[in-house]
Amino acid sequence: MNSIELSKHLDQLLDPEKISDVSCNGLQIPSEISISKIAVATDASMEVFEEAKAKGCNFIFVHHGIFWNFNKESNISLKQKEKLRFLFDNEISLYASHLPLDIHPIYGNNKSLFDLLKLQKLEKMGNFHGLQLGLMGDLENSMSFENFTQFVEQQLNDKVKAYLFNDQDVQKVALITGQGQDGLFEAQEKGFDTFITGEMNHYMYHVAKESNINLILAGHYRTETLGPKAIGQYLNKKFSFDIEFLEFPTGL
Repeated sequence: MNSIELSKHLDQLLDPEKISDVSCNGLQIPSEISISKIAVATDASMEVFEEAKAKGCNFIFVHHGIFWNFNKESNISLKQKEKLRFLFDNEISLYASHLPLDIHPIYGNNKSLFDLLKLQKLEKMGNFHGLQLGLMGDLENSMSFENFTQFVEQQLNDKVKAYLFNDQDVQKVALITGQGQDGLFEAQEKGFDTFITGEMNHYMYHVAKESNINLILAGHYRTETLGPKAIGQYLNKKFSFDIEFLEFPTGL
């Protein structure tokens, strides 16, 4: 199977054509050679590309690709040229999935975090240009915010920033991976006691505090490693590909 054939399967799975996005989702760099090994990662960085080559991967699946629609008139920068040359020279394909991966009901970033935190009673939330990016649910057993924060850190294997803004035990949790700050308003309206996202703007601190909603910032990068990992596991199970998750944290 080559990258063009695999991308057709991924397109069927993630359905990028139905979702309006600033990311150019789908196969960004093609190759006709057979796929030997797959790398999955969060970002299409040169570090990821070099590590993929070192580990013998010639197909890379990422959440944040190279090509975006922020400015359709923009030219390719010299840095982008270097990255493109590296991929083409080494016959490495690149597939990107941004919002389609965020919202996927099985392998998405948000669903993966929901499952990781063992939440129940799933509800969609977080309207963004007609898409509901986030999820809400309940813990089976409520716990103190301190214990819940420790649980989140344990499940993500990383530190988070936690802000205690009410004196209730944690029971009802809303989440949006990446930068999902606007979901805080909906969480407040629906009576949720805790909101989790990756990062948010400074002024939203006061919105959370004045709304009495506990806040956990678990990292834009960290919360968006989950979808690529889930896709890697899916491709391993479906096609028996060897998968490498390439870890390059940004700290953001």
